[in-house]
Amino acid sequence: MLIPAALLMKRHHALLPETAVTCHHTLLPETAGVMALQSQMDREDLGNLLRAEIQQLHQEGLATSGTENVLDPAARPETLAEQYLRLFAAPRRQDFPFVEPHTLAEIRRARPAGPRAIVPDLDAASLHDRILGGWLGRVAGCVLGKPVEPWGEQETIGRYLKLAGSYPLADYIPRLDPFPTGFFLNPGAAGCFRGEIHGAPPDDDTDYTVLGLHLLEAHGLALRTADVAAAWLHHLAYTRTWTAERATYRNLVLGVPPEQAAGVLNPEREYIGARIRADIYGLVCPGNPELAADLAYRDAALSHTKNGVYSAMFLAACIA
Repeated sequence: MLIPAALLMKRHHALLPETAVTCHHTLLPETAGVMALQSQMDREDLGNLLRAEIQQLHQEGLATSGTENVLDPAARPETLAEQYLRLFAAPRRQDFPFVEPHTLAEIRRARPAGPRAIVPDLDAASLHDRILGGWLGRVAGCVLGKPVEPWGEQETIGRYLKLAGSYPLADYIPRLDPFPTGFFLNPGAAGCFRGEIHGAPPDDDTDYTVLGLHLLEAHGLALRTADVAAAWLHHLAYTRTWTAERATYRNLVLGVPPEQAAGVLNPEREYIGARIRADIYGLVCPGNPELAADLAYRDAALSHTKNGVYSAMFLAACIA
């Protein structure tokens, strides 16, 4: 993937307007949207979402203690939806120590003083090499990690590598045949084991990087969250989404506006999904981390709030 020179967002470009989109999770989820969505879900699914939402709202500082009793398994689905909406009316806990701004303007105001741009001392060839290296590094990292992605724990990965005679790891991960008992063989990792690699298999992380490039080619600095939503529906398969992205995609299909999609039946809104979509915004903004973060915000705000948004902005700025 080579990024057209016209898309390199130099430091002399103006920042995107702060009013282009806001992250609305400070507001109660749109009532009609919740009621429409609950009609598509059975009682068990909605109850599980309520449990996850109680935990999420507690982490966001709301006083949810005691709200577990709203989870009446015999309640009608519409009653569960009403209970879901009432969760958001809980008061903020007095002992909650964090300031978690929502809008782009609020996030900017919360930053400490410091430089916002760096003039890169690189000629065109060096800049090209670094951007290409960022893309290739992303692809190589996805291929490297895919065989062990579902395992999670470092100790489990270490045990497998020791069985394979590859600890500490100095190459791609070898496939053991027969595969050892007690280790899950990720079916999506075909073509990612050492000796089997002939290119990069599909991966949601790299899918989003390519989709982000398409968005920038189409919209440039005028990119809006609504544009990201439209691109998902036209170019991204629902089955290639997970967690907060899948909840958001469902919301969009059922008519929830893009500006509200992150906050409806989406207790995973502070997960890492927006962070894995942020690379492209750093790659096109060499030396301009502030602009990279602004672009990442517009993408992240579709599906995430708070830490889910901050982490995307942070990673884009780091890459820039």
